[in-house]
Amino acid sequence: MTRFGLIFFLLTLSASSGCDKKDAPKTSSVVQKNTKQTPSPTVKEAAESKAVPEKAVVEAVTKVEPKAAEAKPAAVAVDTAVKSTGTAAETAPSKIIAPTSTKAFVDLLKSSLEATAKCEKREGSIAPKNVNTCLKPVYELKKASWTPPKEFFPDWNAKKALREALGKVYVESLDHKDLTVVYSALRAGWSSLDNSAGTYAKLEKMLENADKDLAEQAAYARFSRKVKDDAATLELARAVLKAHKHERVRLQGCRYVGSKVFAGKRGHFDLLVSYGRDKKESKAVRACAVSQLGVIGSDRDVSKIVKFMTDQDLQYAVVYALGRGLRTKIAYDAYLNFFLKKAPTGKLSSSPFTIFIPSARDRDKFDSKKAIKILEIALKAPGELKYWIPSLLGKLGAKKELEAGLKAIGDTAGDWNKETLKKELTKALTKLAVTAPQ
Repeated sequence: MTRFGLIFFLLTLSASSGCDKKDAPKTSSVVQKNTKQTPSPTVKEAAESKAVPEKAVVEAVTKVEPKAAEAKPAAVAVDTAVKSTGTAAETAPSKIIAPTSTKAFVDLLKSSLEATAKCEKREGSIAPKNVNTCLKPVYELKKASWTPPKEFFPDWNAKKALREALGKVYVESLDHKDLTVVYSALRAGWSSLDNSAGTYAKLEKMLENADKDLAEQAAYARFSRKVKDDAATLELARAVLKAHKHERVRLQGCRYVGSKVFAGKRGHFDLLVSYGRDKKESKAVRACAVSQLGVIGSDRDVSKIVKFMTDQDLQYAVVYALGRGLRTKIAYDAYLNFFLKKAPTGKLSSSPFTIFIPSARDRDKFDSKKAIKILEIALKAPGELKYWIPSLLGKLGAKKELEAGLKAIGDTAGDWNKETLKKELTKALTKLAVTAPQ
């Protein structure tokens, strides 16, 4: 399944963190062979504790490979050393010197993974407290392996052999006695794992681990390969979604059941609808189920999807399903019409409006005039927290509405909400003036 940004929304609703994938490296431009797991849609990092906004859950469930902490390109050198700025396990190297042989890459990966065992842990977990910092040497090495020195890896076969060798290191690390090393191998190397029965068995065993962070990473790796006729994985995903003890593992099962490879499958659609409707289900899983409806559904399903808008906890998921999943005029009109009716009440939540406006490629399907009207009404409606409206009006080029809103504010002295709104209106107008065609 191609890269698709969906679910940060889901873990809002969950009681702890873990769907965060943002610290993994960007997907390599090198074509992966079938022996490697294909990167699947992923996720922004969920809160470390307590509930996160519903937005977090949706984006977490539909994200692709975690984005690495802006690692600088590896420098090429004839040696295999890593220049380190300190001795502590979490002191990331300032620059990695690209190894010049497969063995050197392998040795450095092994030592980098081994070093993660010394990183400070999250409370009550085997996961590093600061994943970005702890795993940075691993991520930088992985990035260096995508474009190794040409003089030492001159052709496709040499690069392929390197990737396979590194993949074996990640697989072998799944048996490491230190679970932090296992977690790190899963976190950084999930896309490099092979699809053998032995590797699958190891991942499935980890699904039952008491540590929810490890179990989630194992689930992410296990369900990352989407194949339409893989009955065994689908059965496992259904079972996990139905009854797994860790909510974040269940979210991975939800994501798999709603994968794009199952588009048009009514059984999958109906199953997700049932989870979306189940008030006894967690908000996170419900939001995941609704957001995936737009991935596997079609225009004929719009009326079913938009019905979930009446539940404010699911509005972000609905807008995602319609505006990021289906991306059709019918889908955009469905949520615009809902908000148009709701705007006068002053009870609009800012969360779904973070993805309210589609990207430029779909703007021709989106009724911008209706969107501006919705925001204009919301700006005049009862309620105080309207700071999120001006930037959206600015993106839609609504200069007249912004000026009217600024004029209507009146005296702001001592009123924090009015002062904040005035600043946002002024900022939007200023930005609009800068970006307007001369």
